[in-house]
Formats: sequence, structure tokens, C-alpha cells
Amino acid sequence: MKKTIIFLFVISVSILATSQTANDKVFSAFSHYGSVFQTNGFIKGENRLDYPVKRFADISLRYEIQTNGSESWHALYDYPSYGFGLYLIDFKDKGLLRTPFAAYAFLSVSYWQSKRFDIRGEFALGLATNWDYFSRDNILNTAIGSPVTCYFDYGFHLYYKTNSNFDIGFGVSSTHFSNGALRKPNRGINVIAPRLAVKYSGFNEKGSRNAGSDLAHSKDPLPSSNSFTFVISAFGGVFGHYYRAYNYGIADSIFQKQFLVCGLSPSVLYNFNIKHSLGIGLDVAYFDMAGKSLAIKDESIVMSDEVGFMEKLNAAVFLAYEYRMHNFALTIEPAIYLYKYNSQTENSIYDAPAFYQRIGVRWQFSKHCFVGLKLRAYRFSIAHFIEWNVGVKL
Repeated sequence: MKKTIIFLFVISVSILATSQTANDKVFSAFSHYGSVFQTNGFIKGENRLDYPVKRFADISLRYEIQTNGSESWHALYDYPSYGFGLYLIDFKDKGLLRTPFAAYAFLSVSYWQSKRFDIRGEFALGLATNWDYFSRDNILNTAIGSPVTCYFDYGFHLYYKTNSNFDIGFGVSSTHFSNGALRKPNRGINVIAPRLAVKYSGFNEKGSRNAGSDLAHSKDPLPSSNSFTFVISAFGGVFGHYYRAYNYGIADSIFQKQFLVCGLSPSVLYNFNIKHSLGIGLDVAYFDMAGKSLAIKDESIVMSDEVGFMEKLNAAVFLAYEYRMHNFALTIEPAIYLYKYNSQTENSIYDAPAFYQRIGVRWQFSKHCFVGLKLRAYRFSIAHFIEWNVGVKL
């Protein structure tokens, strides 16, 4: 898995480098030293060392592409920058979590800028590995339940443009690690800290470094679309379940299993302009975990299945909001089940509220086709599973 992450990172950077020759290239680095939120027992000290995990330090290196107005959409989105990075974190935890590292993609958008200063919001999403995760030899780690997790980071930062090729940045960022309930336990880890960053752009052509700033006040007006778009996507994913029965031997007290989820999501959107769309859609899905429950039998955990195929189907209606930037889109979809199976059995594997939420990203790789992923959650905080999407937009 580590080799796969590194391979994807190198390939992605190579594609960006060859396809964005007109934009400014930047190397940057940042570091944090801050606090770990005390959100679960493992972090609070319920671990093999009885040691609370309170502090962390990290470092990251980035390859960044700063848009400079060479394409029409650059000005429409206030000259964003984007790229890929490598990340390393030390939790100051005496080896409880090892030293995880991540590869990620990021997007940085300017909220306000002057000749010397630039306030930016930065969003990053990637994969982290090298965890000492939950296993039968490490049953107390309920924070991280798999060898690979998602890495999510968002922050606000102020950059100062020096007279040289260096920019200096100060800000604050919040970072989240979890596997999106792909495998449980999955309590996750959340951290927050001030950030110190530095950027170097000395290898760009003379005069290109501040091209975006020169055009900041001459942006084209947003084109008015006032049209409808039909989106049809198919999704698949895995729901992970974890259960531990106490007062039994470890070999018989832990149940872990993954279940298939899949479905179709047609929707219709009204495009207010090139950036924003709003609409409504329908989810029709199959959940393999519906109707399954656990029981203790002969001092072992056994699973039963009380329903057939039709009861494992469900349907929901959702509101769909899209924010688009060139070929990428951010989607937000609050939804409510119209029909789903509700088990009356104790220790049911699947039991979620009728109201759920989805947030996702999508990449349009051709005129009509896209790929993407969405995180389905409920109560605005509990991850249900990750949906991997492929579809068409008409």
C-alpha cells in the first residue's frame, strides 16, 4: 500500500507538471505543533501504556501550481492554487500510533489579497498509512481500525509576499484521520494547531510570480447558465462492523466483518451559473448488512440473517448542491430514507437514523463522464461508509 500511494503521487505530479506549463510552479513546506482533541478513550489514555495522546508535531512538502490568468476560469475563482504533497506526523505518544505519513491533493483559494498580503483558505484530502492500528494484538486502539486512513485538513492562512522569491505564511489548521467506517473500530483522531509555512517560486519565468495579483481586479462576470443538468451515478462501497463481547477469551470476543453496499443515484440540477447548482435526486441502494444481527452461542459470536434480498433494498430522496471549479465539483446532499428495513433484533448490525448526509468530490474527465467519492454520514458526525462513484452528466 505504501508503494501504491507513492506511485500515484508521482504519476499525478507528473501529469500536472506536463499539463499546466503556463502556470507558476511553487515548492512549499509547512509545519505544525499543536493539540490532539480528547475525543475517545484510546486518546485519553485507555491504551497499553496508560498514556494520553495530547500533542503532535508534523511537517509537509508540497508541489504547487499557482494559476496566473492564462485560462479564463482562473479569474472566475480568484486565482486558486492546487497540487500534491507528502506529510509526516509525530503524535508524541511513545510509539502508540507509530509515525504515520500521507500523500494528498490540495486546493488553496484566495479570500483577499493586496500587493504584500494574501489570505487563503486551504483544503487537503489524501491517504495516510504506517499506523499501529487495531488488531487482535492491539485491541485497545479503537481510534484507528485499519492500516490506511483518510487524511483531511482545512485551514485559514495569511501569506506575506517578500521582495525575494519566498513567501511566508502563518495560520491555523484542523486535521482529521479516519477510514470513513470502511473498517471498525473507527473513532478517528482530530488535531488543531497553528501553521508556519514557506513558499519558493524562484524557478518561474521573470514576472510570472504575481500575474494573478495583477489581474485580480479585472475578472470576467460569471456567465449565467439558467439551465438544467441530469446526473446519473452508480456507487459501490463497503460497510465495516466491529463488535466485542466481554468476559470471553480474546479469540472468541471480537467480531469484524465488511459488507457490500451499492446503488444508483439519478438527480436533476438547476445551474444558477458556472459555479453553483441546486437540485433533487433519488437513491436506490442495496445494503448487505440489513437484517443481520449478532448473538452469543456456545461462547462464540455468531451472525444471523433474518431477511431476503428485497428487504435489503432501500430508497431515499435528497437535495443536491454543487460547487464547481473547472473540472472538479464539491457536492453536499442531505437526504431522508423513504424506505429502509428496520430490524427489531437486539445487536442488529445495521441501524441508522432516517436522515443522513453526504459530502463528496467529483472529477469530470470528459464532456459527460465523471468519477468521484462521497462520505455518507448521520448526525453530522458519524461516518457510515464511503461511496465510490462513476457516472454521466447530461
